[in-house]
Amino acid sequence: MIVHELRSPLDGIKKISEVLRSKTVKRNSQSFEEYLAMIYQNSSNMLNLINDILDLAKLEAGKFEVHPVSTDVKELIEKRVSFFKLLAEDKKIKLNSVIDPALPKQILADPEAINQSLNNFISNAIKFTDHGEVTVAAFVHNPDKRAVDEINALGIKLATSLPDEIKMTTPALFVAVADSGAGISGEGLSQLFGKFKQLSTNKLPVGKKGTGLGLSTVFGIVKQAEGHIEVESAPGRGTAFRIYLPLA
Repeated sequence: MIVHELRSPLDGIKKISEVLRSKTVKRNSQSFEEYLAMIYQNSSNMLNLINDILDLAKLEAGKFEVHPVSTDVKELIEKRVSFFKLLAEDKKIKLNSVIDPALPKQILADPEAINQSLNNFISNAIKFTDHGEVTVAAFVHNPDKRAVDEINALGIKLATSLPDEIKMTTPALFVAVADSGAGISGEGLSQLFGKFKQLSTNKLPVGKKGTGLGLSTVFGIVKQAEGHIEVESAPGRGTAFRIYLPLA
């Protein structure tokens, strides 16, 4: 499965490179820029998969380490949103971010845990959404308040029922990605974070299911950071992934 997932984008890069080398596409033309964007996206997909494999191997060997450092979360999120913007636009999906103005400029957190979560959540959200929007949100969760109340106060469009809301004892960075896509069944939710378990929906084109490593890796990283991860979804009603990362 992994070899197949690596072979497909490699084959795409090879074919696109052959077209560019033939000089049938004029440099600086719109087609030329589109081909470059495709190469960039395919190579990025391969790099993300390889990173997932390496991180999962470290987690299973007990060698994955969390390194909280001073992090500009707003900048980090904006870079991830910018990275996935082209992919979203290709599907005519609105990708936006809602970041609490009160979020400190620098917080002590592990940027790798945040990046891995965003990469997997956003890519899955775009993959499983045919129309509508994908929203990335972030704020510092106050353990004395309910996250659902904080979400509503900020006017964030997320699934907000939170029937089994996580109870934090310390302030935590709250990051969420919500979409208006196909949603996930109850059976799918119960298997979601298992290794090699794939999201199941009839909305996904054949050949686009992936390896199922991404969410399993994110789950392990968030747990290693002593955080919590939760998902809320229903068929036809979209999906919201949320993580809580305690602030040191």
